[in-house]
Amino acid sequence: MAKGVELKEIAEARLKVAELLLNRRDFDLAVDMMGLSLECALKACICKVLKLKQYPDTGAKKSILEIFKTHLFDNLLILSGMQSDFTLEAESQLFQNWSTATQMWSSEVRYFPIGTIKKEDSERMYSALTEKPHGVITWIAENKKW
Repeated sequence: MAKGVELKEIAEARLKVAELLLNRRDFDLAVDMMGLSLECALKACICKVLKLKQYPDTGAKKSILEIFKTHLFDNLLILSGMQSDFTLEAESQLFQNWSTATQMWSSEVRYFPIGTIKKEDSERMYSALTEKPHGVITWIAENKKW
């Protein structure tokens, strides 16, 4: 698996691809890229908080690897140590953006029939990730969590 800094770069690159896809009106693939971007961002945060050179995918006990081999945002948020930052009590706009972004994506989205995701939904997810200062990925970057 990639190193933490590489996961950060992948997250940023996938977010740029998502923006290009939005502009080309490919909303399904844009949402998939946004989800991948958020997943990589969270995994980069996990590497930082746990002081890991790279994200675990081999070399550890199977039971430990199963914890890290997940696409579930809530589980990744817990592993990143940022769960308390993404609560309604801590920051309502960040919490709202987290909720918006995470309910729109699952690893199954790439198998949805073309045209399933509407323009408004994909744009709402993009905004939830990128708006300043409370977009999820914007907040991660500005708070140096990765």
